Amino acid sequence: MKHKHHIIPRHMGGTDDESNLVELTIEEHAEAHRKLYEEHGRWEDYLAWQGLAGLMTKEELVKEMLKEAGRKGAMHNYKRKGKPLNRKADTDMS
Repeated sequence: MKHKHHIIPRHMGGTDDESNLVELTIEEHAEAHRKLYEEHGRWEDYLAWQGLAGLMTKEELVKEMLKEAGRKGAMHNYKRKGKPLNRKADTDMS
C-alpha cells in the first residue's frame, strides 16, 4: 500500500501540487516524518511519525492533537490581549 507524502508538509506551507507529492510505503512515510521531526522539531511530524509507525494509538494521537490545539488557542489569546508569552509554559509537553 502506498501513501502520498508532501515533500514540504502542508503545516510548513507546502501545497497539494503533484510536484510536492511523492508515493511512499507506510514505513517510508513514517521514516520521512521522523526525519522531518528530528530536523525541524514540529509536533505535526512527531505525531505523523508515531501514528504511521504504530507507536501511538489513534486515541493517543487525538489526545495529543487536542492538547496542541489548546496550546495554540492559549497562545492566540495571550497575543490578542497583549500579554507577554511564557514560552516555557506554552511548549511544556506535560
